[in-house]
Amino acid sequence: MSAEQAEGVHPSLPLLKQILEEFRDDELEHLDTAVEEGAQRAPGHALLGAVIGWGCKAAIGVCKRI
Repeated sequence: MSAEQAEGVHPSLPLLKQILEEFRDDELEHLDTAVEEGAQRAPGHALLGAVIGWGCKAAIGVCKRI
């Protein structure tokens, strides 16, 4: 990041970015493990996935309005 780009950036943003990247990488590793173990064949997987997807979309919608 250049000095011009850094102006106005809160000092905690690089740390927040690092934390979010670690969370993302950890969750992707969990996903890979679940797929390798056959989680997609578990009873109710599709229904649970749909419910979680709807919940995430609702949470994002709420956050956009706050």
